[in-house]
Formats: sequence, C-alpha cells, structure tokens
Amino acid sequence: MPYLPKYRPKQSDAFVGEKPTAVASRRYWITVPDAKPGRYIHLPTGTTDRATAEAMEDMLRMFGRSGSRQMDLVDAVLTKRCTLGRLFDHHQFNTLHVLRAELEAQRTDIDLAPYVETWRATIAQRHAGESIRKYRRWSQALFPLGDDGRVESALRSVVADPGHIADVLERLPGSNTNRRRHHECFTAIFAYLVDKRVMKSNPMHEVAKAKRVKREQPHIARLTDVLALVAAMPDARMRAIAALAEGGGMEMQAILAMRPIDVLNVSERIVFAHGSKNVYRDRQVVIDAELWPQVMAYVESSGALPLALLFDISEWRVRQAFRETCEALRARHVPIPEGYAPHKARHTYTIRHLEAGDDPTLIAENLGHADVSTMFRDYAKYRPKATEIRRAAREAQRLDTGTGPTVPASAVAQVSAQVKPPHAARSLNESPNTMTAKRLGRAGKERVGLPPVDSNHPPDGLTEAQAPQSDRKRTSDGTGHDPNTQPSAQVSAQVEEGD
Repeated sequence: MPYLPKYRPKQSDAFVGEKPTAVASRRYWITVPDAKPGRYIHLPTGTTDRATAEAMEDMLRMFGRSGSRQMDLVDAVLTKRCTLGRLFDHHQFNTLHVLRAELEAQRTDIDLAPYVETWRATIAQRHAGESIRKYRRWSQALFPLGDDGRVESALRSVVADPGHIADVLERLPGSNTNRRRHHECFTAIFAYLVDKRVMKSNPMHEVAKAKRVKREQPHIARLTDVLALVAAMPDARMRAIAALAEGGGMEMQAILAMRPIDVLNVSERIVFAHGSKNVYRDRQVVIDAELWPQVMAYVESSGALPLALLFDISEWRVRQAFRETCEALRARHVPIPEGYAPHKARHTYTIRHLEAGDDPTLIAENLGHADVSTMFRDYAKYRPKATEIRRAAREAQRLDTGTGPTVPASAVAQVSAQVKPPHAARSLNESPNTMTAKRLGRAGKERVGLPPVDSNHPPDGLTEAQAPQSDRKRTSDGTGHDPNTQPSAQVSAQVEEGD
C-alpha cells in the first residue's frame, strides 16, 4: 500500500529545549520487492494524491511476475533509468513501445555533458600554463555552453562520431594551426572520458589532423632595419619592449610579466623570462648587444620597485604601437613586411642568428623551445650551406694569415670565427688550403715544371742528406713519395683553380 514516510527535521533554533516531532511527507512512496529475496526498494511516486499512488502500485503489480511480466520496464524503474511517474504516464496513454525505444537508446547512449563539465572544473589538475585558459574556450566548439554557463546536453552517439568532429574542425575559422590546436584539445577531452570509462576508445584517433602549412615567415632581413624599428617607437617604454622582442626573441606575455628584479646580469645582458605556454618558457634570455642599451635606459629611468611590473601597458596597446610604427616606416620606404606584429620579432631573431651561424641549441634555449626540432622544422632553410661555411672559413683564414685576395667582411659574416681549416700552414708564404700533390710522380712533376724531389735530384738549396727519401719502404702511403711534401705555388694555383 502507498504510504507517507516519516522523517525527523534537522535540529534548529526552533526546537531548542523541545523534542522534535515526526512530520509526514507530502508525497507518497511505494515499497516493492527487490530481485534478491528478502530485500525491498522504496520508490517515490512523485504525487500527493493517494488514488494516483494506488494506481501506480496496481500498475507495478500488473507488470510484475504475477502479471504480464514486463520486467524490463520494472527494472528500468528500479535502476533509476526511468521514474515511476514517467512509466505511469506512458501506461496511461498506451505508449509503452515509445518508452522502450527511448530506454534502449539511453542504454547505448549517454549524455557526456556532466563529464565534460567535471573536466572543465578540474582541468588544472591535468594541464598547466595557457592550456588551462585556452582549452576551456576551445572545448566550446564541440561542447557549447548554455545560457546558464554550463555545458549543453551532448549525446555520445552524436558528439563522439568522427565525422561530426571532422565537420566541427573544418568549420573553425582561421588557419590549420587553429584546427590543430582544437584537435589537441578534443583529444584531451576524450582521453579523460576514456579514463573515466565513459567511452571505450578515443574517437580522435580516427580524425585526421590538419596539415601543417609551411609558409614564408615575415621577418626583417637586415639588422639596420631592426634598429630603425626600435628607434622609431613612440617612447622609451615601447623602445625597451621592442628591443626585448627583437633582440631576445621573447614573447609578448613574458615581456609584459617582467619586473626590475628579472634583470639578472647587466654585463652579460641576461634577463629572466616568465613564460606561460609550457615549462620550457621559464628561462634565461641573452639580449643582443646592439639592443641592450634601449632596455637598460628604460629600466634605469622607470623607477619601478624591484617586484613591480616593469611595463604597465596592455598587449593591445603594444600591438597598436607596432602597427602604427611599421606603417610609418614603410611610408619612408624601410623594408618592413606587411602584417608585422610583435610575435613576428621571434622569426626575425631566429632567422638573423641562424644566418649568422650561431649555435641552434642556444637559439632554441633563448626562444624557450623544448628542443631544436621545432626550429629546424620551420627555419632549417635559413641555415648556411656546407659549401658556404667552407668557403667563408677559407676566406677568413686567408685574411688571418695575410695571404690571398682581400674579400669583404660580409662574405665571412655567416660563420663563426672559430672554424679552422683541416691543415695548418707551414709558413706565411704558403696557402693554408693547398692540397698536397701525392701522386704526381716524376712525369707529372716535370709536366708542371717541378724538379723530382728524391735523393738523386735534391731541390735547390738542400743537400742530399736533407732531401726527402724516395724509398717506398720509408714512405707512409707506399707510393714512393712523402705525403707531407708540399707542392709549389704553381701547383697550388692549379689545384685552387680546379676547386
């Protein structure tokens, strides 16, 4: 029989000094036997009408084991997949087949909205940096929010379909970079759902990632144009910001987060960058010597406290100043590329130092990359070729020894001065890159005008004892000629001509 359960109200000030009394509930409940013998389940009817509650009890008795044995509907109520009031309404209108179809679809399909809402609330436990802020925004492309700010209903059969996900990614605005970032966000969401055993597999494995489009990075080619851009900024603060971006490859978020205490070493031009994208963005950055005075001029004149922000300005204002300055310089025919923004300064910094032959590992550390693979993928074509390195090294050595033709400094500016030729010069009159003529032989030496260098024909100015031996047993290469023998200037000229 339907009953009104008794419950005791919570202790409150109204019952201080008095014994609380049992109060009757306004809605009827029904007690039904469980599948296990001896156990009973109490089901709320959701109604305050006793006659309706008795009709629900009669319906359950009719559906039970002693009636038509429609146990699937009873089990749906017992497992809370369907309320008793919902079953009673379908029974009254004779639409139990519709209810069965809905329950079958619900059995194979669930709403992912509560799980995604939990993922959004606990995202800081799995991600760090900018991902905490951006992943919440990017997830709205697949799981939109309602007017109340919560995730709308999202059935697994619809949202987790690879075709539907591919359509969502294709409709995203922007370039393929934006689609690749959303792809990573969706992958993280479904990985969480798989971990919670809501899904068996991650559907993002079946969704192709947008291809990376390789395009020319807009950058300023000459250092003089970079210095002109920095000098044309409207005030000292903007000149310091531009100097940090152009001379250190720092991202704008790290520049605006700087404090005076982050200037670590003035003589070595080292500052500390507070990155936010990943753990590698927190790093020490070396600023170029040409742009360091602009930074120190503002730091010394700002008067900011050691722990206060050094640049109290919004990122939007910095972008606006960059845009206006670039337009003014282009009007004066300074080669500043179109669409040049503060973040493009990282491209300028990377390309300029790669073309100068600097160590790629040090450049990657300055940029805050995890390794050099990212830089090689996008900027490998700007590195000097092997032939350019060898040619510049040869010219640099000729300038060091005072021999050979004079070449401009720009011809050797792309490689480090530490590069040395494989063979050292034996005198200032000899070219350091002359190849040793090992296999000319007697006929070959006579053809080029050289006397045979052996014990029978000693060179001019040498005695027979000082002349090199031609015995094959006493040579290192078995050719009968000393491999350390240097050819004359005539042979050197012919060899260099062939090179």
